[in-house]
Amino acid sequence: MVRFDPSRVEDSLVSPSIESYSPVVVDLQVSDKERSEIQATMPCPWVLGASSFPRIVFRPIHAGGVTRPENSLQVKLTGKLGLHDVEQEITFPVRVSLQGERLRAVGTVSVAQSDFNIAPVKLCGKTVRVKDQAIVKFDFLTERANR
Repeated sequence: MVRFDPSRVEDSLVSPSIESYSPVVVDLQVSDKERSEIQATMPCPWVLGASSFPRIVFRPIHAGGVTRPENSLQVKLTGKLGLHDVEQEITFPVRVSLQGERLRAVGTVSVAQSDFNIAPVKLCGKTVRVKDQAIVKFDFLTERANR
């Protein structure tokens, strides 16, 4: 759900959710084989628990720290991230731009998997370890609904 007013950004609302099966591993510091193994492990009960917790949800609390660089808005977004049946408050920067009837939100947020009761993945006899800090990059594009 998106409610956006560029003149009162702090009253705007962006509440995305994604399927727990949909995140993709893009770490270029691991081999294709390791990336594939990590990807296959992510939906498992001890990681994202996709069968029990099918959605990853962000519930906004506050948008602030608004600046207006180069035909866009830079916003500090605070909200509750629901992942693996745990909710944690996070704050991260988002760049918002209007493209005609479309709104685009782009950003990066770092989360500790352990904050969500997720043990970082260990594969190949524990020689491949996924770091506790996961970097999540997102690029959402939404279009104005017909009124």
